[in-house]
Amino acid sequence: MDLRDVTPDTKQVIDFMEKHGLILAYHQIKTNCEFTFFNSSGHKSMIDFFLLSSPLTSKISGHAVNDDMVNFSDHHPLTVAMSREIFNTGIQDMSVEGVPPP
Repeated sequence: MDLRDVTPDTKQVIDFMEKHGLILAYHQIKTNCEFTFFNSSGHKSMIDFFLLSSPLTSKISGHAVNDDMVNFSDHHPLTVAMSREIFNTGIQDMSVEGVPPP
């Protein structure tokens, strides 16, 4: 399910994200590769994503699909890097509205 596009399949997830102020890391920093899933028949798609709460969107410093390594999975690893400032911002509440803390 590619969350970059609004479709009947993604609408519920996108509505949840909007309701709770979640943003795709991809919309802040595009990845270096346009797919995270692939199979032997040649099918490729972007189906793995990081979601960020609104206070974190300004703290993302990198976002990449690790497609240049030995990988025994049909998914490429996805990484997100955050600025060290995240620990010194004074942001006290990193919770998502309506979702209880762990």
